Amino acid sequence: MSEKVTIKVERKKLHLPTIALRGLVVFPNNLVHFEVGREKSIAAVEWAMANNSNVFLVAQKSMDTTEPQQADLFSYGVVAEVKQVLRVSDDLVKVLVEGKTRARLLELDAGEKYLQATVRPVAVRGIPADKRNQVEALVRSLKDCFEEYLSYSPQISKDVVYNIVSSDSPLYLSEYMPANLLFKYEDKQVILNESTLLGRLEKLLTLLRQECQIMDI
Repeated sequence: MSEKVTIKVERKKLHLPTIALRGLVVFPNNLVHFEVGREKSIAAVEWAMANNSNVFLVAQKSMDTTEPQQADLFSYGVVAEVKQVLRVSDDLVKVLVEGKTRARLLELDAGEKYLQATVRPVAVRGIPADKRNQVEALVRSLKDCFEEYLSYSPQISKDVVYNIVSSDSPLYLSEYMPANLLFKYEDKQVILNESTLLGRLEKLLTLLRQECQIMDI
């Protein structure tokens, strides 16, 4: 009689230099420019560049926190590649990053030189076969609502409009739309936190409808 053996595979953990972001949420598959002024954040960027390493980007819960600890940060962020660094002055650096993978913050080491996080990449769960029609309906509703949103926000760039209108990918839209539309960072974080694609689309549609209502008022 053969014995059944269960093998538990632990998902890969990463140890990465970390930047705590104020009022900014970065999504996978998006290019983002931002400025870094804190010593530990500059040190994290410089270490990543010198060692050909990715960084972990995670938003602070409060923009007023100056020395964030783990409790001050949201649980989900993004592993990102540093594409370009431009030192503006002794205490200010401009950074261009590309989000790669959504990840959960497991542990934060505040360290002396820079923040370092232990994170685990966590993919968004896909669409069950019996929910495909529902997802297609959500994507159509999102696009219809986006047309209304555009009437209130004509300043949105043509590239952003084209990328949204021309895509039918639920995953792409669930990352690109919150990254590029003028939502509050707390609302963007709600989308990033959501682990299912269906849940993301529902939250995104609710958020977009609320924004249209507010702008209409």
